[in-house]
Amino acid sequence: MATVSQATFLFLPVELRLHIATYAFDQPRDAGLTSPTAGWLDTEYDPSVYLSILLVCRQFHDDFAQLAFQKTRFIVKRDDFTGSIRNLRVEKLRALRKLAIRHRGLAIFEWHRYPFNNENLRLDELCIATDDRDCGRFTGLLRRLQHVKTIRILPGTAVAPAVYARLAGAMYKEDHYQRYDAPDAPDVGHVWFEPSFVEKDLSIGLVAKAPQPVVVEEEYMNAIKSKIEELVDIMAHQTI
Repeated sequence: MATVSQATFLFLPVELRLHIATYAFDQPRDAGLTSPTAGWLDTEYDPSVYLSILLVCRQFHDDFAQLAFQKTRFIVKRDDFTGSIRNLRVEKLRALRKLAIRHRGLAIFEWHRYPFNNENLRLDELCIATDDRDCGRFTGLLRRLQHVKTIRILPGTAVAPAVYARLAGAMYKEDHYQRYDAPDAPDVGHVWFEPSFVEKDLSIGLVAKAPQPVVVEEEYMNAIKSKIEELVDIMAHQTI
Protein backbone atom coordinates (compact mmCIF):
# COMPACT_ATOMS: atom_id res chain seq x y z
CA MET A 1 0.00 0.00 0.00
CA ALA A 2 1.35 3.43 -0.91
CA THR A 3 2.12 5.88 1.88
CA VAL A 4 0.46 9.31 1.95
CA SER A 5 3.61 10.94 0.50
CA GLN A 6 3.83 8.35 -2.28
CA ALA A 7 0.17 8.78 -3.13
CA THR A 8 0.57 12.57 -3.23
CA PHE A 9 3.61 12.26 -5.47
CA LEU A 10 1.82 9.90 -7.87
CA PHE A 11 -1.02 12.40 -8.30
CA LEU A 12 1.42 14.95 -9.73
CA PRO A 13 1.54 15.33 -13.54
CA VAL A 14 3.97 12.85 -15.09
CA GLU A 15 6.18 15.65 -16.47
CA LEU A 16 6.63 17.06 -12.97
CA ARG A 17 7.30 13.61 -11.49
CA LEU A 18 10.03 13.02 -14.07
CA HIS A 19 11.55 16.43 -13.37
CA ILE A 20 11.75 15.66 -9.64
CA ALA A 21 13.07 12.16 -10.31
CA THR A 22 15.90 13.60 -12.41
CA TYR A 23 17.41 15.04 -9.23
CA ALA A 24 16.78 11.86 -7.28
CA PHE A 25 18.75 9.78 -9.78
CA ASP A 26 21.69 12.16 -10.19
CA GLN A 27 25.00 10.54 -9.25
CA PRO A 28 28.25 12.12 -8.09
CA ARG A 29 30.58 12.75 -11.03
CA ASP A 30 32.95 10.01 -9.89
CA ALA A 31 30.40 7.39 -8.87
CA GLY A 32 31.98 3.99 -9.47
CA LEU A 33 35.45 5.45 -9.85
CA THR A 34 38.39 5.54 -7.48
CA SER A 35 41.99 6.80 -7.60
CA PRO A 36 44.58 6.26 -10.38
CA THR A 37 46.70 4.14 -8.03
CA ALA A 38 43.72 1.83 -7.46
CA GLY A 39 43.10 1.41 -11.18
CA TRP A 40 40.22 3.91 -11.37
CA LEU A 41 37.35 1.40 -11.47
CA ASP A 42 35.84 0.73 -8.04
CA THR A 43 35.43 -3.04 -7.72
CA GLU A 44 32.99 -2.53 -4.82
CA TYR A 45 30.69 -0.24 -6.78
CA ASP A 46 27.12 -1.51 -7.12
CA PRO A 47 24.87 0.45 -9.49
CA SER A 48 21.78 -1.24 -8.04
CA VAL A 49 22.11 1.08 -5.03
CA TYR A 50 21.12 3.97 -7.31
CA LEU A 51 18.24 1.98 -8.80
CA SER A 52 16.63 0.89 -5.53
CA ILE A 53 13.95 3.59 -5.74
CA LEU A 54 12.43 1.58 -8.59
CA LEU A 55 11.45 -1.06 -6.03
CA VAL A 56 9.13 1.30 -4.14
CA CYS A 57 6.16 0.30 -6.28
CA ARG A 58 5.23 -0.81 -9.76
CA GLN A 59 4.28 2.75 -10.76
CA PHE A 60 7.75 4.01 -9.82
CA HIS A 61 9.33 1.28 -11.93
CA ASP A 62 7.08 1.95 -14.93
CA ASP A 63 7.61 5.71 -14.78
CA PHE A 64 11.28 5.97 -13.90
CA ALA A 65 13.13 2.83 -15.06
CA GLN A 66 14.40 4.38 -18.30
CA LEU A 67 15.45 7.60 -16.58
CA ALA A 68 17.20 5.67 -13.80
CA PHE A 69 19.25 3.66 -16.29
CA GLN A 70 20.17 6.81 -18.20
CA LYS A 71 21.49 8.55 -15.06
CA THR A 72 23.37 5.57 -13.61
CA ARG A 73 26.96 4.65 -14.45
CA PHE A 74 27.50 0.98 -15.19
CA ILE A 75 30.94 -0.59 -15.06
CA VAL A 76 32.01 -3.35 -17.42
CA LYS A 77 33.91 -5.81 -15.24
CA ARG A 78 34.35 -8.58 -17.80
CA ASP A 79 36.49 -8.64 -20.90
CA ASP A 80 33.76 -10.28 -22.97
CA PHE A 81 31.25 -7.46 -22.77
CA THR A 82 30.38 -7.64 -26.45
CA GLY A 83 29.01 -11.13 -25.92
CA SER A 84 27.12 -10.22 -22.77
CA ILE A 85 25.23 -7.26 -24.25
CA ARG A 86 23.63 -9.53 -26.78
CA ASN A 87 21.56 -10.83 -23.88
CA LEU A 88 20.18 -7.37 -23.07
CA ARG A 89 16.82 -6.42 -24.50
CA VAL A 90 17.08 -3.59 -27.00
CA GLU A 91 15.07 -1.21 -24.81
CA LYS A 92 17.51 -1.76 -21.92
CA LEU A 93 20.50 -1.30 -24.18
CA ARG A 94 19.10 1.94 -25.56
CA ALA A 95 18.56 3.23 -22.02
CA LEU A 96 22.25 2.93 -21.09
CA ARG A 97 23.98 6.31 -21.16
CA LYS A 98 27.05 6.04 -18.90
CA LEU A 99 29.57 3.21 -19.10
CA ALA A 100 33.04 2.72 -17.62
CA ILE A 101 35.43 0.11 -18.99
CA ARG A 102 39.04 -0.99 -18.63
CA HIS A 103 40.95 -0.71 -21.88
CA ARG A 104 43.31 -3.60 -21.19
CA GLY A 105 41.79 -6.83 -22.49
CA LEU A 106 39.06 -5.08 -24.48
CA ALA A 107 39.54 -4.80 -28.23
CA ILE A 108 38.23 -1.25 -28.45
CA PHE A 109 40.46 -0.50 -31.42
CA GLU A 110 38.32 -2.99 -33.37
CA TRP A 111 35.19 -0.93 -32.83
CA HIS A 112 34.09 0.39 -36.20
CA ARG A 113 31.52 3.17 -35.86
CA TYR A 114 29.75 2.49 -32.56
CA PRO A 115 30.74 1.45 -29.02
CA PHE A 116 31.03 -2.33 -28.90
CA ASN A 117 29.95 -2.27 -32.57
CA ASN A 118 26.31 -1.91 -31.55
CA GLU A 119 24.37 0.99 -33.03
CA ASN A 120 21.66 0.67 -30.35
CA LEU A 121 24.15 1.88 -27.74
CA ARG A 122 24.13 5.68 -27.51
CA LEU A 123 26.29 6.99 -24.70
CA ASP A 124 26.42 10.35 -22.99
CA GLU A 125 29.71 9.33 -21.37
CA LEU A 126 32.26 6.58 -21.87
CA CYS A 127 34.99 6.29 -19.21
CA ILE A 128 38.09 4.36 -20.26
CA ALA A 129 40.56 3.37 -17.55
CA THR A 130 43.88 2.50 -19.11
CA ASP A 131 47.51 1.82 -18.30
CA ASP A 132 48.47 2.52 -21.91
CA ARG A 133 50.90 5.43 -21.95
CA ASP A 134 50.83 5.57 -25.74
CA CYS A 135 47.27 6.85 -26.08
CA GLY A 136 48.10 8.03 -29.59
CA ARG A 137 46.80 4.65 -30.71
CA PHE A 138 43.30 5.94 -29.91
CA THR A 139 43.38 8.41 -32.80
CA GLY A 140 41.89 6.09 -35.43
CA LEU A 141 39.04 5.15 -33.12
CA LEU A 142 38.36 8.78 -32.25
CA ARG A 143 37.98 9.69 -35.93
CA ARG A 144 35.16 7.24 -36.50
CA LEU A 145 33.42 6.58 -33.17
CA GLN A 146 29.81 7.80 -33.18
CA HIS A 147 26.95 7.75 -30.68
CA VAL A 148 29.26 8.90 -27.84
CA LYS A 149 28.94 12.47 -26.57
CA THR A 150 31.88 12.56 -24.18
CA ILE A 151 34.85 10.32 -23.36
CA ARG A 152 36.89 10.38 -20.17
CA ILE A 153 40.24 8.65 -20.45
CA LEU A 154 41.56 7.77 -16.99
CA PRO A 155 45.30 7.08 -17.13
CA GLY A 156 46.63 4.92 -14.32
CA THR A 157 49.75 7.03 -14.03
CA ALA A 158 51.13 10.11 -12.30
CA VAL A 159 52.30 11.50 -15.66
CA ALA A 160 48.78 11.95 -17.00
CA PRO A 161 49.57 15.44 -18.43
CA ALA A 162 52.19 13.89 -20.72
CA VAL A 163 49.75 11.13 -21.74
CA TYR A 164 47.25 13.85 -22.62
CA ALA A 165 49.86 15.80 -24.60
CA ARG A 166 50.79 12.71 -26.61
CA LEU A 167 47.17 11.87 -27.36
CA ALA A 168 46.18 15.41 -28.33
CA GLY A 169 49.34 15.81 -30.39
CA ALA A 170 48.65 12.56 -32.24
CA MET A 171 45.06 13.68 -32.88
CA TYR A 172 46.14 17.00 -34.40
CA LYS A 173 48.87 15.30 -36.45
CA GLU A 174 46.44 12.73 -37.87
CA ASP A 175 43.80 15.36 -38.53
CA HIS A 176 46.30 17.48 -40.47
CA TYR A 177 47.50 14.46 -42.47
CA GLN A 178 43.99 13.38 -43.42
CA ARG A 179 43.01 16.92 -44.44
CA TYR A 180 46.03 17.81 -46.54
CA ASP A 181 48.49 14.96 -47.20
CA ALA A 182 46.59 11.65 -47.35
CA PRO A 183 46.05 10.07 -50.80
CA ASP A 184 42.27 10.64 -50.49
CA ALA A 185 42.50 14.03 -48.76
CA PRO A 186 40.59 15.93 -47.60
CA ASP A 187 38.99 13.53 -45.13
CA VAL A 188 37.69 15.21 -41.97
CA GLY A 189 36.41 11.96 -40.45
CA HIS A 190 33.02 11.21 -38.93
CA VAL A 191 33.53 13.14 -35.70
CA TRP A 192 36.04 15.33 -33.90
CA PHE A 193 36.60 14.83 -30.17
CA GLU A 194 37.87 18.11 -28.71
CA PRO A 195 40.59 17.19 -26.15
CA SER A 196 41.21 18.82 -22.78
CA PHE A 197 43.06 17.95 -19.60
CA VAL A 198 41.15 17.93 -16.30
CA GLU A 199 43.70 18.90 -13.68
CA LYS A 200 41.66 18.09 -10.58
CA ASP A 201 41.35 14.38 -11.32
CA LEU A 202 44.21 13.89 -13.82
CA SER A 203 41.85 12.74 -16.55
CA ILE A 204 41.56 13.46 -20.25
CA GLY A 205 38.26 14.85 -21.50
CA LEU A 206 37.05 14.42 -25.08
CA VAL A 207 33.86 16.11 -26.27
CA ALA A 208 32.30 15.03 -29.58
CA LYS A 209 31.82 17.81 -32.11
CA ALA A 210 31.18 18.05 -35.82
CA PRO A 211 34.49 18.19 -37.73
CA GLN A 212 35.58 21.66 -38.79
CA PRO A 213 35.25 22.36 -42.52
CA VAL A 214 38.35 22.22 -44.67
CA VAL A 215 40.22 25.51 -44.99
CA VAL A 216 43.53 26.42 -46.59
CA GLU A 217 46.44 24.81 -44.78
CA GLU A 218 47.94 28.07 -43.52
CA GLU A 219 44.66 29.06 -41.87
CA TYR A 220 44.40 25.62 -40.27
CA MET A 221 47.94 25.82 -38.87
CA ASN A 222 47.32 29.29 -37.44
CA ALA A 223 44.14 28.06 -35.75
CA ILE A 224 45.88 25.24 -33.88
CA LYS A 225 49.21 27.00 -33.25
CA SER A 226 48.43 27.93 -29.64
CA LYS A 227 47.16 24.42 -28.92
CA ILE A 228 50.37 22.83 -30.21
CA GLU A 229 52.47 25.27 -28.19
CA GLU A 230 50.54 24.28 -25.06
CA LEU A 231 51.25 20.59 -25.71
CA VAL A 232 54.94 21.27 -26.29
CA ASP A 233 55.09 23.15 -22.99
CA ILE A 234 53.47 20.22 -21.16
CA MET A 235 55.95 17.75 -22.65
CA ALA A 236 58.85 20.01 -21.67
CA HIS A 237 57.87 19.60 -18.03
CA GLN A 238 56.92 15.92 -18.10
CA THR A 239 58.69 12.66 -18.85
CA ILE A 240 57.24 9.24 -19.62
